[in-house]
Amino acid sequence: DPKNRDLYALWALSDTSAFALGKDGALIEFKGKKWGVRDIDGTYMKTATFRAAWGMIDKAGAGAGYAVGDAGAGLRYDPLKNRWEDKRAETAAHVLSTRKLADGRIVAVGGSGLLLTAADISAPFVDLGVDVTGVDLEDACDDGNGGVWAVGDGGLVVHVAADGTTTIDKPQAASGLRLRGVTKIGETIVAVGVGGVAIAHKAGSWSSEATGVQFDLHAIAVDGATALAVGAFGTILRRGSDGTWQKENSGGSTPLHRVVVWNGGEAVAVGDNGLIISRNPA
Repeated sequence: DPKNRDLYALWALSDTSAFALGKDGALIEFKGKKWGVRDIDGTYMKTATFRAAWGMIDKAGAGAGYAVGDAGAGLRYDPLKNRWEDKRAETAAHVLSTRKLADGRIVAVGGSGLLLTAADISAPFVDLGVDVTGVDLEDACDDGNGGVWAVGDGGLVVHVAADGTTTIDKPQAASGLRLRGVTKIGETIVAVGVGGVAIAHKAGSWSSEATGVQFDLHAIAVDGATALAVGAFGTILRRGSDGTWQKENSGGSTPLHRVVVWNGGEAVAVGDNGLIISRNPA
């Protein structure tokens, strides 16, 4: 971004089309082989801060994309018109992360215990009503059985099963630290956060994993056997299938906020000052 605005959200449509969004209305588009700045087509969200994006576009070009962020900021992308238009989120809270689950549902989390789900890309969101008011939830992921895991401040972990049964926990392995990202890796749920903490849930309990860093980790993503976590000072860590972590070179020290992984190891991460970096496993 030539304006050096911080980037927090990343949505990849294909190998040749993607969007990164962030502070002060930042909207960066990947088209073909390079990134370029474009304007928000709506009127009211041009200076909003966006922290998450998701969508679904079919082969015929039909569908939609969405971006959400601080104080209910929202945009809708119309692929047939190629326009990002104002669409305020269904909450006034800060929306910090969104995920598309394996069954097509969308989950969104945010400030003061916000935890919403939608049946699909076109359905309205429903509040799951988790009683964690006052605690920010930072990220969520699929549990593989129709339920949702969410993590947040103070090492808080929330599990909402498919039948609505809710479990709220603060694992000792997180030591009350802020958890920023969570994902499902095989049959294991892995969360990362402040101070380089990483915890893994398997066989019904949480345990610590040594990341080898003390820098804050902001996000984690996985595709196949490749799981990558990104964070402060340009930190990039790759998690092996045995639970060990190795540091990768980002080429700089700029904080990274979001990462997307595909094709078993290709990746893009976004961060402060308009930074976008890519990973080629070859």
